[in-house]
Amino acid sequence: MIFGRVGVLIPVLGVLASSSALADESHHRNYLVGDRAVGLGGAFTALADDGSAAYYNPAGLADAKDESLSLGASLYGFVNEERQLAGGDTSRSSTLVAYPTAAIWVAQVLAGGKDTIGRTQAAFSILTPSSRVSRRGDTLLTELPPSTLPGYRVTSLNRRQLVAEDESLWAGISVGTKPLSFLSVGASVFGSLRSTVYQFYDLDFVALEALDGSDLRRLTIPARTEIAATNIGLIGNFGVRLRLAPGLHMGASVFTPELAIIRSGRIAVLAVQSGGASGLTVSALEADAEWRSERPFRLAFGLSYSKPQRFALAVDVTYYTPVGRHSLVSIVEADGDTPLFDIEKRGVIEASLGAEVHILDALVLRAGFFTNKSAFTSCSGEGEDCLGPESPLVDPTDRYGVAGAVAYRLAHATVSASVTYNAGSSLLATASGGQLHTRSSHAALIIGGSFNFSED
Repeated sequence: MIFGRVGVLIPVLGVLASSSALADESHHRNYLVGDRAVGLGGAFTALADDGSAAYYNPAGLADAKDESLSLGASLYGFVNEERQLAGGDTSRSSTLVAYPTAAIWVAQVLAGGKDTIGRTQAAFSILTPSSRVSRRGDTLLTELPPSTLPGYRVTSLNRRQLVAEDESLWAGISVGTKPLSFLSVGASVFGSLRSTVYQFYDLDFVALEALDGSDLRRLTIPARTEIAATNIGLIGNFGVRLRLAPGLHMGASVFTPELAIIRSGRIAVLAVQSGGASGLTVSALEADAEWRSERPFRLAFGLSYSKPQRFALAVDVTYYTPVGRHSLVSIVEADGDTPLFDIEKRGVIEASLGAEVHILDALVLRAGFFTNKSAFTSCSGEGEDCLGPESPLVDPTDRYGVAGAVAYRLAHATVSASVTYNAGSSLLATASGGQLHTRSSHAALIIGGSFNFSED
């Protein structure tokens, strides 16, 4: 390296301190998964009786169709965000996202005996529970405090190009069985692959004007930062489904944190910096890095009541446990690791409500409500490297959403179209003593369907 590690990371820290959100490490429910479950606002823990049970509650697979294939894919998804510092600039962005795709195949393993006791079914799933691509540019005009360079008025016009790609892919096997006529249990094991690429192109036009008018200098200071990482791990999901009365079910499931198997990546920074009396110097850093986003436990509980071919009602309550303070990025070198971007997540409780009604035998209408609260919280303990609400890696906004779907049933197939929308705003204090006003919204249109291979 040409210069000290800490010095070259200044461009990275600067970019991550004042932009609208590139990623979202603080929400757990930006995307709903599944075909039928999307239209119900994600209220599917107790109702789980099709392929989506592999994700929401694998115990429900024991009550799914004997052999079926479920598919879901988006036509489009949009994320709109606006961030405004009190008395300062407003940053806006509108991003096209690749909404999650799901493919789930369910097959019978054991038919079971009397009252279907012993009935066992398995599922193979390929899911993209989150996928986002963000590209935009920001322009910020800032007058730096007098202490920056005594005797001078320092003005910075910053042009910033930001590119982020954050995609996850899960593939897993699930099994559900009925040890009792009124009880089903199940488990899923998913292998997870997450690929992240963050690129920042920074061009700073700085004007140095002497207060007495005797001197005027202009500097152009470029910087480029790229963080790329790949994470591979395992995630478990365990569930139970209990029939309390005809049509009335209770369900519960537990998602485990990710067990990391491989964490690999690179960080590269190229910047021009002030060298004091020696003028400007070119700084460069390239090193191995790890992305260490930690997942919480997810505990879900649900109730549902349904009449086959007539209607269904469902409610879910989900708790995401807190995640202690940890570094999102760690630079790995022989003389020791350098942690960056500390984050801490609070526990959040989410709710989902869903209703479904069958019309004219073939037409099905669904509607749902869901919450999507932010797990962002200020870090406990000492240290200045904690991400604040103004960082583009977090979003402090609590959002509330609605979902709707229309489905058409054929003899052995169902096709559906679903829409989801969630939005919210927040007003928070920043570490510098200012206020940050954020507004964000997510919208998506999803096309899905399922095919039942059984003869009945």
